[in-house]
Amino acid sequence: MSASLFFSIALSLQAIPNADAVAGNIENGAAVYEHRCAQCHGADGAGDGPATGFMYPAPRVFKDNSVYKFAETPDGVIPTEADMYKVIDEGIPGTSMPGFPILSEQEKWDLVALIRSWSPDFSDPDYIEEMIPMPEIICPPIPTSPDSTARGKKLYQENMCADCHGAEGRGDGPNWATLAEDSWGNTLVPRNLSNPESFRNGYESADIMKTLSRGLTGSPMASYRDVISTSDRWHLVNYIKSLSATPKAVKDERILASKVDKLPTSVDDEVWKSASVARFQLLSQIVEPPRLFFPSVEFVDAQAVYSTQGVTLKITWDDRSNSTGNDLTDNYEDRDGKVYRDTNHPDQFALQFPAKKDKEGARPYFMLGDKKRGVNTWWWRADTNKIKEINAKGFGKYQEQSELSQQIRGNVTYADGRYTMLISRPLQTSDKNDVQIEAGSWTPIGFNAWDGSKGEIGQRRSISTWYWLYLEPEIPAQAHVLPPIFFLLSLGLLGMLVRSTREWAKVEAGEQDAPSPLFSEDMPSGPGKYGIIVGIVGVLAIGPLVSGISGTVETNDVQIAIANHQGVSLASGEFLSSTDADEVRTALVSKGLPPALATPNDLTDVHLTLEGGMRMPGDDLSGAFRYRDGDKLYVLQTFTELNGGGTTDHSRHIGHSLMRGYEGIGASAAVWSENGTFYVFSGEADQDHILDLAAKAFFGVSPGGGGHH
Repeated sequence: MSASLFFSIALSLQAIPNADAVAGNIENGAAVYEHRCAQCHGADGAGDGPATGFMYPAPRVFKDNSVYKFAETPDGVIPTEADMYKVIDEGIPGTSMPGFPILSEQEKWDLVALIRSWSPDFSDPDYIEEMIPMPEIICPPIPTSPDSTARGKKLYQENMCADCHGAEGRGDGPNWATLAEDSWGNTLVPRNLSNPESFRNGYESADIMKTLSRGLTGSPMASYRDVISTSDRWHLVNYIKSLSATPKAVKDERILASKVDKLPTSVDDEVWKSASVARFQLLSQIVEPPRLFFPSVEFVDAQAVYSTQGVTLKITWDDRSNSTGNDLTDNYEDRDGKVYRDTNHPDQFALQFPAKKDKEGARPYFMLGDKKRGVNTWWWRADTNKIKEINAKGFGKYQEQSELSQQIRGNVTYADGRYTMLISRPLQTSDKNDVQIEAGSWTPIGFNAWDGSKGEIGQRRSISTWYWLYLEPEIPAQAHVLPPIFFLLSLGLLGMLVRSTREWAKVEAGEQDAPSPLFSEDMPSGPGKYGIIVGIVGVLAIGPLVSGISGTVETNDVQIAIANHQGVSLASGEFLSSTDADEVRTALVSKGLPPALATPNDLTDVHLTLEGGMRMPGDDLSGAFRYRDGDKLYVLQTFTELNGGGTTDHSRHIGHSLMRGYEGIGASAAVWSENGTFYVFSGEADQDHILDLAAKAFFGVSPGGGGHH
């Protein structure tokens, strides 16, 4: 088959509906345009509608214009009617131009006819003669393969695509901030190739091929049709598609966290490979002044896992620059339509949660809370590179938590146009202003992002609505064992019922005087007999099996108590085996515990209100307090011992009263668990007595000895 014949057949198979429709009606098109289009594109197509100043890019000018970016015709050739129909029908992703599937096909063709009537070029025979789609757009693409992708990557590098689009395609190339305006006066920003949802010409392979072959008329994105062969352009298409995940057909509404044995401490931990990825779109904050009309951060990807020690989230978002400026002034006018790209504000990112769980399920206002319902935010700033817990009740109504109440641990890194946040916190805390997270419960979560180099500060930011964080509860062992047991039991009961029914049927038929016993020598084999056997076995087995299952779940009282409470350890999660108070104190300081808490020279009220504490009146050296650092719980008592002195009875009794009201004799103790093992630290008394004291003090149970000293 000749190339020209194939080309002719391919043209006839284009997917645009009614590509050969009768010419649209201009008068009808004008009526539709006035109702649907004039607000942006202007009454006469001059691109000067009342909404124009708040859109990026600006609406296309139709009047006396025949230059369009998105078409299947070669560069410099006017678009076909089908090209214009496609834009009206599908819209342009990443812009303010929506699709109009609400319009009938005829109404769309009427709009095409109206728009083309505003430029004489569309009726020029010479232009019309050239208006032929590029054949490579319609030809079958080269299938994706490792070799094709590798070839495409080489072409990407050789043709200096990374100069604008960046090494990883995130629009952060060295030339991104120096691009001039396009032919219509729009400030140019290279496309982020890892966000396929905002590919303006479309994400299908043929759409990307169209962009590479035609270029984007009026912008620095030139046509590569005469520079790169058709086959190599297909390889480049495959590489570009490899830079991102395929867009999801259904938008995510939740972050699904599975339980792990140990929380990850690195963004490269193997656990993230199996954790599901949720993707959320951010939008411009246009609700409260000063508004932002052009969002820089478009999407957020989120993963989460949890354990008994807490929950860890991995959050990524793209930003073309690592803005660490220190200008926190927010003096932008409302409705400022300028596109900035060199301001000295810091990049910022904030997760937000309802501070309290509403009994009726109501959530705070998604704009950082409201007066009635506050939010607990985990807020990062690039200029300090610190993550802080800040409580908010609406924009500007912030209260940073005290250093002692900061429960989160995490860091943020930047590479190749992408930020990655790794952040952890205990599931439960003692702070009433913290979100409390539970397995099996739906926790609302929202996102706020600021691109500091693009004039984003204060209210000028990208935001999300409320989504959900859900921690999948563990499936108990009974869920795997009990169903088959009950199935066998039901089968047995059914067998008995069938057997009984048959016996009574024989009695009614006069074949026998009474039903046969449940088991008899002449009982026929079959489902009934086997069913009875299975039923009896099931009845006999179900009790012991269920009891056995229950008995395998932490029969020790202390283990049960530990399973119902947060694990307790040193700040690193390591176990320190020592009875030397100074060594313990040094270890706590080295692991992040503030020295003033590890070695309090004075027992002030501040110390005693950390998580509860007591002291003897007039005796500054006798007392105790509990201090919780994330999922780590410290019991510091008998301060004279920590400072090198002797233990006092006052300190012991105060410590006992502090720890759930239990008073013992001759010993004080701290207790924690590490990977299911129970540990106790104390300077006095025998092992069993310490364990008994610690168990009663913390959990209100008596284990009766055992454990580790």
